[in-house]
Amino acid sequence: EPMISNFEKFNSNTGWTPEESSPLSDVMQALSKYSYHSTNRNLLLFDLQGGVIENGTVITDPIIMSSAREFGQTDLGDQGISTFFANHTCNKLC
Repeated sequence: EPMISNFEKFNSNTGWTPEESSPLSDVMQALSKYSYHSTNRNLLLFDLQGGVIENGTVITDPIIMSSAREFGQTDLGDQGISTFFANHTCNKLC
């Protein structure tokens, strides 16, 4: 497994997002929002963390939230999805 330089946490299943954005953080926030809309508001890719590797960017240990709570204990369902959107601030990529 490659070493991840400047590892960052971009959002969490509890709704946390960083107070200060970075270009990579903006991409990850937009990716979470895109995942929700591209799945007809059924799924949310979340708890994004990772960083830069030699030839790109890697995301580690993401989770999926769903209305049906079908993806295990970290899938907080509609409540988790609502929490994301309550804390999400759109950026230029959204």
